[in-house]
Amino acid sequence: KIKFAEGLPSKYSTMVVIPTIVKDAKKVKQMFDNLEVYYLSNKTENIYFTLLGDCSSAEFKTVDADDEIVRAGIKRVNELNEKYGKKLFYFIYRNRFYNEGEDCYLGFERKRGALNHFNKLLLNKLSTEEKNEFFNCHTFDNFNIPIKYVITIDTDTKMVLNTACLLYTSRRG
Repeated sequence: KIKFAEGLPSKYSTMVVIPTIVKDAKKVKQMFDNLEVYYLSNKTENIYFTLLGDCSSAEFKTVDADDEIVRAGIKRVNELNEKYGKKLFYFIYRNRFYNEGEDCYLGFERKRGALNHFNKLLLNKLSTEEKNEFFNCHTFDNFNIPIKYVITIDTDTKMVLNTACLLYTSRRG
């Protein structure tokens, strides 16, 4: 095991992400409240937190709630980052794509697609056009932190005290 008694070195920078369908501003607040608790229980340098919001399925590419969700996500990110005096929290809300099999608009490939797009965004492997195509909104402008690990948390999973630092292991041989 790798031990981080002095905190997490920047070469092991980690992003904790919750990918979930977000239907309204209430869900945005709930998920950011969870992320804030995870931050407080894993408070160390070089750990960051993202709500990866996927749009709900709909008859149309956009719905009225989309604007409310985007405003709520950006507002909550700004509040939390101001509260803690640094950029720790991020928000993504994806666009809908028409899915013939489901006969509706929804997030491209749901959770797998969301995580693939998210990883490409973190690795800076998306053009401006691709970012606009995939994301209704994201707060990763000028993000230049090399992330080594991504910890994906389901909405019903709890990240208890110091969990993030306990997950690291090294393999020999």
